[in-house]
Amino acid sequence: MESNDDRCWICLGGDGDWPPLASPGDSKKLIQICSCSLRVHKTCLLNYVKERELEIGKERNPFNLPCMSYFQGKRKPGGVEVLSVRPRPGTMLLADEEILCPQCGSPVTLVAKTPSQLLSKSNLVRSYARDIFSKAVYGGLVCGAAFSSSTAVLTMSTCAGVALWSAIAPTPTLMKILEIPFKHVGNTIVSTATELTSSQLSVFATFPAYLYTFISETNPVLDTFHILCLTALGVPHLNAAGYLSPKYYPQLFSGAYFIYKWIYKFTLNKAYYKMVRKAVPHFFLSLLEEFHQGEEEFVEEETHICEIKQRISDVMSELPWYKRIWCYVFPPYTAAERRIVNAHTKRVNNYCLCVDFTNAFHERIPMFRILNVVLWPLSGAVVGACLAKVVPMNALSHVIETPEDIVYALNIVGMGIVGIANDLWGVYNAKLKYHMTFDMDILDTTLEGASTEQVAFYETSPGCSLRTVVANYMARAHGDTVSNDPFEPVLDTNDDVPRYRARSVSTTSRHDSDSHSTGSGDQLDRGSDNTLDNSPGNLRVRLGDLIDDLTRNVDIETLHSILNLPPYDLGSLDL
Repeated sequence: MESNDDRCWICLGGDGDWPPLASPGDSKKLIQICSCSLRVHKTCLLNYVKERELEIGKERNPFNLPCMSYFQGKRKPGGVEVLSVRPRPGTMLLADEEILCPQCGSPVTLVAKTPSQLLSKSNLVRSYARDIFSKAVYGGLVCGAAFSSSTAVLTMSTCAGVALWSAIAPTPTLMKILEIPFKHVGNTIVSTATELTSSQLSVFATFPAYLYTFISETNPVLDTFHILCLTALGVPHLNAAGYLSPKYYPQLFSGAYFIYKWIYKFTLNKAYYKMVRKAVPHFFLSLLEEFHQGEEEFVEEETHICEIKQRISDVMSELPWYKRIWCYVFPPYTAAERRIVNAHTKRVNNYCLCVDFTNAFHERIPMFRILNVVLWPLSGAVVGACLAKVVPMNALSHVIETPEDIVYALNIVGMGIVGIANDLWGVYNAKLKYHMTFDMDILDTTLEGASTEQVAFYETSPGCSLRTVVANYMARAHGDTVSNDPFEPVLDTNDDVPRYRARSVSTTSRHDSDSHSTGSGDQLDRGSDNTLDNSPGNLRVRLGDLIDDLTRNVDIETLHSILNLPPYDLGSLDL
């Protein structure tokens, strides 16, 4: 019997045997396709490639786009491409569908006997033509959709710009800004221009984006719209009588905004920083990594600052009032304390310059920003109308030419006042959130002593009430026995805020365990024979069991919304 080395690994025939489905011109000899010991007939291997190619062809793209021509494959580095023998000649098998030796895994290289450059280039042109045609169709559809949508967006932006400009600028002033010639015919303004130029239309189209830049973070795209709008307005100039042109007012408004932006960083943003430092520690700790400062270093610095402030406070408490004012303005620091305070102040200023801390308290919702863009000029016009009743118009007539221009200037000032008021309201709202998070207290109950009746109050916002399951768990946290209806509403006549009180929550000292009696509610197991162990160690276990029960039975988000808690994981509390 012949050895395995002398047999074809496809048909198992020996050297000199006719391969299956062989023609008279086919060779009977075995060839070596790789460096291992396997041998194969040429005809058997080609038939195997044909069957493999037909299987792959079922899953191919009908246009055969991912295939390469034979000569493309030969130009690729490595030289391990497989010739396709499909009815469509001149193509290659996919690169991930190579024919591999079953023993060593080496790729099998096939070569064409009579390569045709003409056929190869023809197939290459066909494949590129199909590819270009399909991409051209898809590209045309995308370009058409983009053109249609951009035209619609440009039209909507222009209409919105006209409405927003009309809210703050009277018609004569607006036509003066756009340099549209007009004349008064009685009480009617008649324009002598037949159409608007592209620069005049761009003033309207870019105005919404111009306003959006004031209430958003720094963005190169939006800053470009800001510059385009100011450029479309033209260079401000003085009129013949020496009055300022209305084109000058947006330039002044932009300059005042950038000055206010720097003032905001050291005033209101610093107020946000102080609240974020305590109210949202996870937000602040992420900044420590960004500024390459460790948490331990910052905590140590904060400890030194607190000690210094406490010493200064003790010194000022013994001084008369006029010296307190002097010490408040010029604190009596030592040289070492001054170095610590200066380093801390420098670091805080660096934080306030680089980070907008309003994001920790106020969610930036694009829809609300767009709404603010719409309401800002309207509210500014309302404030401007109020200013017109207070500010003497004659005092402004020496600087501004017409009453319409005065109204326009007051409306812009009103927009600035509305913007500052909105920022102040944001700080006040964040302060309310801060106090809601931190102005909390824990009910202090007697852990040892005689039997007492504990009453726990749980305040909610007006019109809201605690859910039954949460109320039951709260009652169980404060006593051994609770009634079936442990909480009853108690109305406080002072503030009309619903409160909830435990009807009968009794505890018994561990020294008086024999006289402890059970009630008619849920009985809590505390170790031995209805005895409540109120020792601090056991109380920690009870609170841990309580939180575990809450997290299993009540959804965390629901529990947070009911108790007005910050989004912390109750299971991570160290009890």
